[in-house]
Amino acid sequence: MPDTPPDAAAPSALPGVARTIPATEAQNAFGQLLDAVAGGQVVAVTRHDAVRAVVLPVDRYRQLVAQEPGTLEALG
Repeated sequence: MPDTPPDAAAPSALPGVARTIPATEAQNAFGQLLDAVAGGQVVAVTRHDAVRAVVLPVDRYRQLVAQEPGTLEALG
């Protein structure tokens, strides 16, 4: 049985995501993933068909942190 948490998002449910790739592909082509993200793409990474991470450009991350102060820090 896949270890999919109940709150894992379906790839189609993520607005703003340019593409979705499996974790194995992200691992094997990490340099290309970084290039795509540095170029402005937002990439969702899946495992067992559920989104487990979203990789986004650092400027987009900074915008999110500025919009919701304290929210991301609370996750750590």
